[in-house]
Amino acid sequence: MERLKQIILDKDIFINFVYVSVSSPNVGNYTIDGVEPIQQLYEYVEKINSILKDIRTNYKILIFDTNKHCDTISSDVLHIAYYDLEQKTNWTELLPELIDKCNNLINTNVIHK
Repeated sequence: MERLKQIILDKDIFINFVYVSVSSPNVGNYTIDGVEPIQQLYEYVEKINSILKDIRTNYKILIFDTNKHCDTISSDVLHIAYYDLEQKTNWTELLPELIDKCNNLINTNVIHK
């Protein structure tokens, strides 16, 4: 946590935060302490974005999501980017599409300063 804090406070570093959803909303939900499934992901992203905007301007939050909830995403396109992924039954099936999208973003310079 200390290292993350130092990076966040160093305004000379451009930061890309990346969230990749589970391969399907029906299986593999992320949990808190292995018990409670994480709900309202986008509310948490909004809170994180709100905190970061008070500290720095050079960052991006990249969301790769199989759940098709982009309508709940903020209008802050400067800092939050949303990318749909097709639902799969497991990570092995999801990975090629995720790699392809990431390569496209890198090649088009979307995830850089």
